[in-house]
Amino acid sequence: MSIKPLIYTALFPLLLGSSLSAYAEDEHHHHEHGAHEHGIAEMDVAIAGKQLMIDLESPAHNLFGFEHAPQTKQQKELFEQKRQQLRKGAPFILPQAAGCRLVEREDNLDELQHKTGGHSDLDFEWQFECADTAKLNVIDAKPLFASWPHLLKLRVEWLRGGVQSAQTLDKHATELRLTSE
Repeated sequence: MSIKPLIYTALFPLLLGSSLSAYAEDEHHHHEHGAHEHGIAEMDVAIAGKQLMIDLESPAHNLFGFEHAPQTKQQKELFEQKRQQLRKGAPFILPQAAGCRLVEREDNLDELQHKTGGHSDLDFEWQFECADTAKLNVIDAKPLFASWPHLLKLRVEWLRGGVQSAQTLDKHATELRLTSE
């Protein structure tokens, strides 16, 4: 995962006020991620002005336990349950003092319904408008780990102003610290 594509595809559109759709299309063509690894997901976080953008890429196995179109009744029910859960909001806890509200979200879940064989990667993008991003000092991924039973590690790169950093989260260390310390 490289922060350079994130700078060009996430930060600049935010600064220019572009929509998440334009970001998603550019991000899809330019963003380079590591190899497909079960148990591992990758996340980019960009903060600019009052905007918070989170992009999460993961093998479908981490969420569903399978990577093909849901086939059995149990798989179809699980797929629908997880889809509804993710479309209600982002699986993160943000500081209330930052006053963030979800303004746009996109995913490629519908593509999985038609997938036949091979590896499937999921891509989720959330854009938030925050009253005070200065108070956005931590993002807790505890709900993500709680609802994604096969997710073991979350590799995160973040960018805020002139500061960038990386951190690996897991079920025991779920808080992404957005400070340069």
